[in-house]
Amino acid sequence: MADLNIRPPLETPQHDEGGRMTRAWRDFYGTLRDKLNVALSRIEVEIDAEIVDLNITGRFLMDDVVLIGEFRDLEKIKDIGAENIDLSDDATIGGNLSVTGGISGSTAELAGTLVVSGHITGSGDITVDGDVDGATATIAGAITGASIDVTGEVGGNTLDIAATADIDGTLDVGGILTAETSADVVGALTAGTVASDATVSSTTEMIASGELRADNGVLRQVETTPPTPVAGHGYLYTTSANELFWIDGDGNTHLLHGDAFSDLWYHGPATPVAIAAVNTMALINIMENVRAEDDGGNAVGSTANNNITIGAGGAGVYLVSWHASITVAGGAKKQMLIAAGLKFATPRVITDVTDNTVSPIVVTSVAHGILNGDMVEISGVGGNAAAIGSFRIDNKAPNTFELVDLDNGPTTGSGDYTSGGLITHCYPGDTVAHRVVNQTDIGSMSATGAIAMVASDEMAAYVANVADGNNLSVVAISLEIVRIGD
Repeated sequence: MADLNIRPPLETPQHDEGGRMTRAWRDFYGTLRDKLNVALSRIEVEIDAEIVDLNITGRFLMDDVVLIGEFRDLEKIKDIGAENIDLSDDATIGGNLSVTGGISGSTAELAGTLVVSGHITGSGDITVDGDVDGATATIAGAITGASIDVTGEVGGNTLDIAATADIDGTLDVGGILTAETSADVVGALTAGTVASDATVSSTTEMIASGELRADNGVLRQVETTPPTPVAGHGYLYTTSANELFWIDGDGNTHLLHGDAFSDLWYHGPATPVAIAAVNTMALINIMENVRAEDDGGNAVGSTANNNITIGAGGAGVYLVSWHASITVAGGAKKQMLIAAGLKFATPRVITDVTDNTVSPIVVTSVAHGILNGDMVEISGVGGNAAAIGSFRIDNKAPNTFELVDLDNGPTTGSGDYTSGGLITHCYPGDTVAHRVVNQTDIGSMSATGAIAMVASDEMAAYVANVADGNNLSVVAISLEIVRIGD
């Protein structure tokens, strides 16, 4: 058959109001049946048909097109349009393939554009030199060996790749991009949700096993638990604790964060700081300035409260330093003790204290985290008032520690423990300094330590007189905290 020209009656509806086919279309299908000898529901082209050219001047509106065999001669066909196409074997189409339903079958090679509003399902290879644009593209097989090979663009609401996709153009998926093997895109890759157990790349590698989104330049990740490290790979992830982490191939976890710092200070005439009693820590409450602090609210200094509060995103380990120039407000030489003091946002709970006359007093607080040489402030102990106040820690165990007076004297229980008790403050031992000072000579003191703090913890400078109740007199005092990054 050398030539076949048929023009369908496009100006006439196919069916009347009662759903019956109109006469014009019955005549058209009758002519088609007579010339091609095929059923009205589909066109079957056999391998030996030897079709040289097929020209349909209007749109081809048959329900199905079934291509059976290897159709080398179909290279002459420029455009095919149908509701569904079933490829039993291979098909080479020199023009465009437009399908309102779905494509299923083995191999399809198109030099033009593939436009599908339904599904693309291939058990073999799909090679497209033009564009692929469909509502849903599902490729269970392979293209050009084990891949989807497209030199143009791929666009759809959903793309599910079970094999390999090699795309020289762009990949634009409005819904979900799922790749079980890999997707390599030379151009831009755009997708709503990327779900991949393999590699999805657009000039670089991107691996996503859950939800990874880029919305208007903002990268959004699902909060997760720390991943299992893999040698030679690194992972960036975020947790429900509102923190961003990087874990390297050796399993080392690094907290990523912005700056967090504050600087609280006073310098002026000698100003007294009231000390209520001997061996009792007192807040240095004369701070007058906040020099500088981060703009993220991670560490916030207050001259009203004479402290620095850790903000919601400020958790971490801080380098804490203080410097002071002091005298004693009256009397002979006195030993002063100054330290940085951490007021816990959540006080440590005391569950037991040794009873009356027991020396030294032993406190039980599960997983207290306090070290020998640290000092603490304890309140609310019922029955044994001698366990309330400021103390140095000694002989600590994971859940217990002994109390020692600030002047290194022993402690003795004053009654049987009944209930309660909180550790409200910790004065880390590496931020403590002692000095004997008098009323006429100014003495300088300083200390630096590394302290872990969490949101709402408060840091301040404190002083104690370990000789008597005379007040401290301060000429200059500064307190700085800076979070240590990884």
